[in-house]
Amino acid sequence: MTETMRPYLRVSQDRHGHSTSTGEQGDVLTATADRRGWAMHPTPYLDRGLSASMYGDKPRPDFEQLLRDLADGSFGATLLGIYESSRGSRQPAEWEELIRLAAAAGVRFWVETHQREYDPRNARDRRALREDAIDSAYESDKVSERVRRTAAAKAAEGRPWGNVPYGYRRVRDLRTGALLGQEPHPDEAPNVRDLFEKLADRWTLAAIAREWEGRGLLNASGRPFSPVHLRQIAIKPAYAGRRVHHDQIYPAQWEPLVPPELFDTVQAILRDPTRKTTRAGLGIHLSTAVVRCGVCGGPTSSSERGGEPRHLRCHDRDCLQINQEFIDYLVEEAIIDALTDESLTRRPGGTDERLDQVRTELAAVRLQLTDLAAAVAARKISVLLAASAEPPLRQELARLEALDRELSVPPVLSRFVAPADTEARKRWAGMPMSARRDAARALCVPGRLGVPTVHRTTDRGWCAAREHERPLQTCVHTVGRRLIWEQRTAV
Repeated sequence: MTETMRPYLRVSQDRHGHSTSTGEQGDVLTATADRRGWAMHPTPYLDRGLSASMYGDKPRPDFEQLLRDLADGSFGATLLGIYESSRGSRQPAEWEELIRLAAAAGVRFWVETHQREYDPRNARDRRALREDAIDSAYESDKVSERVRRTAAAKAAEGRPWGNVPYGYRRVRDLRTGALLGQEPHPDEAPNVRDLFEKLADRWTLAAIAREWEGRGLLNASGRPFSPVHLRQIAIKPAYAGRRVHHDQIYPAQWEPLVPPELFDTVQAILRDPTRKTTRAGLGIHLSTAVVRCGVCGGPTSSSERGGEPRHLRCHDRDCLQINQEFIDYLVEEAIIDALTDESLTRRPGGTDERLDQVRTELAAVRLQLTDLAAAVAARKISVLLAASAEPPLRQELARLEALDRELSVPPVLSRFVAPADTEARKRWAGMPMSARRDAARALCVPGRLGVPTVHRTTDRGWCAAREHERPLQTCVHTVGRRLIWEQRTAV
């Protein structure tokens, strides 16, 4: 009776980093079958690039089919050909099940690297096969521990690991090919900076995806970036020069693509529980984000009727109708004025850990400057020595004061706030409407600007005011189709 061998082929690297492809394994087993006069089954089992160890997280469909075929008698051969025992399995329990099913089916093993057959019905052969499985599992454990140690060491050193993040490219030794580090990719790095700046400016991920697609930017798969892909880029600490391993953060060796402060601002925006990722309308008008009806207290919406100018109207009950362009102007002027007022743009309530740290460092630098001046006055140090010590302290003081101002402002306002009216207007004009509406929502609340509300007046007109404080001081009412603008203190 002619023996028939059916191979199980799987490719992976050995302990020296070498591998034998499934094609090479099949050729070697076929040559062995020819020498021994065995027939080869036309359909081998084949799992490419799938780990057989307990650390593998992907199923091996052909190995599972092999077990089913042995169990139901459809294996179709008398020998199971394996290039080496570890190609079958590196898990003793899984290997034991294979041995049990093969013994029940009367199927023997041929292990090419051993150049011998094993009969699982023979106790000595079963022991040899089990020992191979234990040795293979031990080798997997050693490899896993070595990989973990290497990964932890590289993380502590701030060296790159894993896939190359979009925006970077790897630098290798030209002679040996060894990895030296990574550097900004000249074409991709500017796109990463653009993503973070737009997110800080309150662009939506969908809007950025559309804008990138319009510019012809494609991902590694040759397709346009999706909002989900852009978010995955935006949350990678690598872009801020941070190496993360098991929740531990280390300074990275590579150049950051964005300042850490900008990265943290974007994370706060993306994690904000009040942030909406979908929107019912286009949100293209400033006043509809914040202006309320003074009659019923409800929200307002925008409408355009006939050839008349666009109007702001009560959304729920149609209590009011007023020229929207003028209300937009009033709200915008009040907001731009507030952007230069530190008392209105500071974070309400407590501070965060990073801001506390900056203020501690700020107090220490100020104390050093005070001690330096006192030492000069007491003639403990020379004026010449003080002159060389003061400039770096002043530079550090300026840096910390700027960082204090930035961290003291809510992220939604950080890109708008400016020390002067001209600069505030310039920043406001450069932001998309979605960012302006978010800034309006942050400022037009009680305790800051107050809620912009449109009230009735005694002469059948409408008065726009802010509740509680700082009234807009401006009233508008309609006579026929003609608009009359008056200066009037709101009641």
